[in-house]
Amino acid sequence: MQQSQSYHESFEGPEKLLEIWFGPVDNIDGTGKTGLRKVEREVWNEMLALVKCSVLNVVSNEYFDAYLLSESSMFVWNGRLILKTCGTTTLLTAVPKLLEIAKSVGLVVVDNLFYSRNKFMFPEKQLVPHTSFSSEVDFLDGVLGKLYKSGVGGSRSKFENGSAYVLGKLNDEHWYLYMTEAPPQELTHEPAPDKTLEVLMGNLDPEAVSVFYRTNSSSAREATMKSGIADLIPEATFDDFLFDPCGYSVNGIWGKHYFTIHVTPQEPCSFASFETNILLDDYNELLTKVKNVFKPGYLSATLFTNENVESVREASAQLNIQGYTSSEKIFYQFNHYNLLFVAQNKQGSTRTKTLSYRSPSVERLLF
Repeated sequence: MQQSQSYHESFEGPEKLLEIWFGPVDNIDGTGKTGLRKVEREVWNEMLALVKCSVLNVVSNEYFDAYLLSESSMFVWNGRLILKTCGTTTLLTAVPKLLEIAKSVGLVVVDNLFYSRNKFMFPEKQLVPHTSFSSEVDFLDGVLGKLYKSGVGGSRSKFENGSAYVLGKLNDEHWYLYMTEAPPQELTHEPAPDKTLEVLMGNLDPEAVSVFYRTNSSSAREATMKSGIADLIPEATFDDFLFDPCGYSVNGIWGKHYFTIHVTPQEPCSFASFETNILLDDYNELLTKVKNVFKPGYLSATLFTNENVESVREASAQLNIQGYTSSEKIFYQFNHYNLLFVAQNKQGSTRTKTLSYRSPSVERLLF
């Protein structure tokens, strides 16, 4: 959420999300500062300038650095990076620069790359290459094609292009994913247990999100406490920011784990996102707490994990919230990861549905 955002101006809350795992590195998400964590702040500033955002603050622990941005967040480990930006930022323009930065610190192989986003509320306002999902796919295919043809990607020429997916209903909530995975025999690191839960929420309850206005909260900490966000993962270290006149962001760090929340409170474009890599056997309690903070009219949840298929199918029962009806539930199985996508609407709520293009080649496994 930009500081210059007015009360009545429409804002694109849904974020673009990029995650890249590099190799070879012995302690990809271990302690100490090697690889990407050795990169100077000025270098990251140059990369983020391409995206059209800037750093507000940084908090760190022994495992990673959490950057709070003017338009969402960035997390940096020794051998992987997450960049999440909202509004009309041009996130993908950072990818060539990021690959250059990684190479400068000895990270010359891309093991995994994930790019995802929800459908845009105001697609006509987006800038190249984000004018459509097909344009984003073409851009990433071009960048990765150059990388692998240069020989930097080793023997993975057959994986020079990633795979693109659209999950959900075209005339309702849907979510885009582009990803490329190393074949199992070519992975440069032994995967540790990994889960990422992302919850995207719209049509937020006006009273619930009123605390994210400067007129109602004097500080970010006050908004964090009054909203109930402080109780979601209370063990974490919080780095929060309340924008003027409205909008809110927070990063939380707890050992190897993070969470991040971003809120666009104004109607009619109210939106909030919650993301974490905290490992839980059951996400129902956390998901219910998040729902109670924002009271959204609709939401979608994605669980990305390298657990086995049966564990993911069992997790599908956890992503059902009391008072909401499931409109879509989809499962995908990839080389290393499995993905669960659930879309839900609050009982009795109504909202405008929009259309967007979907490739007919996408296949889905439905529960």
